[in-house]
Amino acid sequence: MTRHIALVFVALSLVSATGCKKVKEKVAENAAENVASRTTGTDVDFSSGGATVRDPKTGSVVQAGAGAQLPDGWPKDVPAYPGGTIMTSVKTPQGLTVSVTTPDSADKVKAFYKGKLPGTVEGEVDMGGMKTISTKDGNREIVVAITSGGSTTNVMLSVSNTQ
Repeated sequence: MTRHIALVFVALSLVSATGCKKVKEKVAENAAENVASRTTGTDVDFSSGGATVRDPKTGSVVQAGAGAQLPDGWPKDVPAYPGGTIMTSVKTPQGLTVSVTTPDSADKVKAFYKGKLPGTVEGEVDMGGMKTISTKDGNREIVVAITSGGSTTNVMLSVSNTQ
């Protein structure tokens, strides 16, 4: 691992001598991806403000930052909050999760999800700044956790396999 870090340092030093900002960014991005992939055994891809990590052994995929999207296989009957920005997206063998931010109030977000989630409501909590709704639909558990802080509301949607 020390050798990999040294190679990254040398590459970054050489690029800094050139003066082309785009080339520097691309070389730094590729070097970081290579080090991360080799040390973790995953496929790492950094792109304009975001990152995607894929684990070939488990099929898990994590997206974070700019460009994060609903994970492959996201159920059409579980809506992402309209107008929200997806910040993270996770796909594992156990289920799917996304984290969304919105300037809308927690009450507005909860009102949107109330009655829109498939299945039977198993639980609902409203503690002011934190609200949750959980439903059970066949072999799936769907949870929406809503937290507000300042001018942003965070929404965590999770669809888990219960078998």
